[in-house]
Amino acid sequence: MGRRPIITRSLMPLVFSAGVLVYALNSAHASIEQYNSIDRIPRINPEYCDSVIPPNIAPLNFSVLEAGSRYYVNVHSEEGNPINIYSRSGRIFIPEGPWHRLLNLNRGRQLSFDIFVKAKGQWNRFLTINNEIASEDIDPFIVYRRIYPAYISWGKMGVYQRSLQNYSESVILDNESYEKGCLNCHAFCRNRPEKMLIGIRSEKYGSSALLVENGDVDKIGARFGYTSWHPSGRLAVYSINKIRQFFHSARDEVRDVTDLDSLLAYYLVDSKTIKTSPQISNKDYLETYPTWSPDGRYLYFCRAPVLWSDRYTVPQENYDKVRYELVRVSYDLDRDEWGKMETVLSAEDTGLTILLPRISPDGRWLLFCMCDYGSFPVYHDSSDLYLLDLTAFEQTGQAKAVAGQ
Repeated sequence: MGRRPIITRSLMPLVFSAGVLVYALNSAHASIEQYNSIDRIPRINPEYCDSVIPPNIAPLNFSVLEAGSRYYVNVHSEEGNPINIYSRSGRIFIPEGPWHRLLNLNRGRQLSFDIFVKAKGQWNRFLTINNEIASEDIDPFIVYRRIYPAYISWGKMGVYQRSLQNYSESVILDNESYEKGCLNCHAFCRNRPEKMLIGIRSEKYGSSALLVENGDVDKIGARFGYTSWHPSGRLAVYSINKIRQFFHSARDEVRDVTDLDSLLAYYLVDSKTIKTSPQISNKDYLETYPTWSPDGRYLYFCRAPVLWSDRYTVPQENYDKVRYELVRVSYDLDRDEWGKMETVLSAEDTGLTILLPRISPDGRWLLFCMCDYGSFPVYHDSSDLYLLDLTAFEQTGQAKAVAGQ
C-alpha cells in the first residue's frame, strides 16, 4: 500500500583488515576499544540493505546471522541521537520512540546500521549498511486475511488490519460472527478505507458480498471472487470461480488447484445491478484476476481457453496445460460500454501462465506473476514476479517482461 518499495541487493565479498574504535555501548556495558574490520556487510534477516524506508514505518527489527556471543548495533543518521542496541542472541529490537524520532528528523537522508559481533573473544566490525529514508509516509494500514494452514476445511479465520507504524492489529471481520463460514476476497476503492467490498460464504447465510461505504454496510446477494474497483467508485468488476483443490500422489508439493470454470461480472453501485459482457465473459474461456488501470480506461485480466467439457470434475488430463494470457479491454464509464480486447502478453510467447496483474499508481508499471501452469501460483516453485513497462507497450504495441529478483 506504500508508494515506495523496499529493494535489496546481494552481499559483498569477504576481506579482513584491522581498526580501532572507542564507543560506549550504553551505561551498563563496557566500550569497544579494539576490533577487526571485515570488508563486507553482515548477513542479517530480513536483509535491510540499500532499502528505501518510509519515515513512519514500524521499527525494522532484524536478526544478525553472523556467529558470535555478543552483538552491538548502532543506528544513526545526520540529525538526532543514534540508537545503541546490545544483544546476546543477535536478535535486534529497535525501540519505537527513538526510531520514529530519528526517521522523522532525517526524511530524504541516509540511515545507517553499524554492526559489531564478538566471536572467540574478539569484536568484529562489518561494513556499514546504508539505507535511504523516504520523504513520503507509507499508507498507515495493511489489511489481510489470516487463516490456519488448511487443505480442505477451516475453522477460525478473519480479515484483520495492522498498523504499519507499529505492531498493533485489530479485527475487521471474523467468521465467529456467522457460524464459522468463509471470508476472503476483499477490495478497497483506490486503497481508501471509506469504501470496500468483502465476500463471505456460509451454509446458513449463503454467499454474498458486503459493501462497506462511509460506515454503512449493505449486503449484495452475489458471490464475489477476485475483485477490482473502478477508480470512480461507481462499479466493481469481480470474478466468479469454480475452484477445486486436488492432490498429487508423488511430488515435492502434493497440493494443487484448478479453476474448472470462471467468468467476470460487474456491480453498478448506484443502480445496485449486476451485469456482464461477452468481452469479459466468454464461455470458451476462463476469465479471472481483474484489475483496473489507474485512469479507469482499461480493465486488465487473465484468461485461458477451457480444455475440458466437464466443468464439475477435476480433469485427469490437461489441467497442467492451462496457461493464462494477459489481456485488456477498454471501457466507457459514462456509456457503460466495453470496447475492443487487446492481448498484452501472450502465454504462447512466454511459455508460462500469467496471473495476478497489478498496476502502479502512476500507470507505468504492471507487476504480475508467472509459473508453469494453472491459476494458483502459491503451490508452484516455478512462480516468480515480473514487471512490464506499460509506457513501452503503448509506444510499440509489444510487451516485454522483466523477471523479479
